[in-house]
Amino acid sequence: HFLYLASHFNIDVAAFRDLVMTKAIEFASYNALTWLQHDCGIDVRLVRDKVSGDKFLHMIANSPFASRFIRKVAENSRYRPFDEATLNLVDYGNRPTTELNNNGEVWLQSL
Repeated sequence: HFLYLASHFNIDVAAFRDLVMTKAIEFASYNALTWLQHDCGIDVRLVRDKVSGDKFLHMIANSPFASRFIRKVAENSRYRPFDEATLNLVDYGNRPTTELNNNGEVWLQSL
């Protein structure tokens, strides 16, 4: 619904982008993060907590909804509808699965 409202009424999401990003990560919302990445042009993989040094996947791993996010990633990697956008987690220059936080931990150690 939000996508429709934002496009129909030409709403600029930049004003509340950080709030949407924070809530999407807090609730490990695959769909919200995909929307931010594809429809708003935000590379969610670059998000980093300035205090803890936790990166995108570290923050997802710390969410009580991390297992739901991981299941959704797995489902979309196997059964992705051709016309449906998916969350891009890795590219050639960015490998969030191996990035370390300030404690020298990869995201799996946060689970």
